[in-house]
Amino acid sequence: MILILVVIAGLAAFFLVSTAVPWTRAMLTDHDIAPDLPVAFGCETAWLAIRADDPEEVVDALGLENVQRVNWRTGIGSIYDEELSPDYVFVSPAVGGRIYVVGMALPHPVGTRFVDRCGQLLEDLARRFGEVQYYFTYTLIELYAWARYGDGELQRAFAWGDEGVIWNRGAITPEERQLGLKVLELRRLKASGAPRRKREPGTGEAGYPCESHVIAMAAAWGQDPTELEDVRTLPGLGHIGLAPADWRAHRLPRQPRPAKTTTKTAAERRAELRPVE
Repeated sequence: MILILVVIAGLAAFFLVSTAVPWTRAMLTDHDIAPDLPVAFGCETAWLAIRADDPEEVVDALGLENVQRVNWRTGIGSIYDEELSPDYVFVSPAVGGRIYVVGMALPHPVGTRFVDRCGQLLEDLARRFGEVQYYFTYTLIELYAWARYGDGELQRAFAWGDEGVIWNRGAITPEERQLGLKVLELRRLKASGAPRRKREPGTGEAGYPCESHVIAMAAAWGQDPTELEDVRTLPGLGHIGLAPADWRAHRLPRQPRPAKTTTKTAAERRAELRPVE
């Protein structure tokens, strides 16, 4: 009887953990937690580059949940997994004075109809760490972005989506001008009079952003993540964690339309002044 109760309790605990922490369904092995060298990333994802040397401090600042220690290979592999990528981010060990936070679960630039979770997160991190960079590239939805904060202040932020410019804050940098993107001069696509682009997604034709431009900006401002495996550093462990629910896009409440006012005719005004018989 006791043995049966122990087995039942063990199964209940297993299913409880599996439900609460989906990532742990594939139980960690020695291969997952063995320190290793950096693994390249950068295509079809988002990432932060934070000037810091303590990954646990970054984890705390991000407010991640269900955090576990993992190596580079497992962390990067997880954020590219179709089931895990919408909900988890990988926080890397320090490399060259920076810590990378990688994953599509990071908030992304949005239009005026949504709450800007991304901008708020960057401001919060910049106040705490001083230097923060942000990058986003995803060809399926035609969204590309880069931003840089220094000494806690916004220096430059640009984001381009299918409908045009989302961010264009701060002065255009020399590194951006080398990209030859005509849309950098736009504040709003509709106001610019620029023609809609006609090209295959992600090709960067006709001076519009594509993935290679995001990678180029990351390289110009610090480190090309697709070449991270070439950086000399010691093996290390990072963290994988569940992104906070408030990072998800939230639509702003619709504002009520002002009541319509009608102009009364002279005859209607005179009728209102007549005494009631």
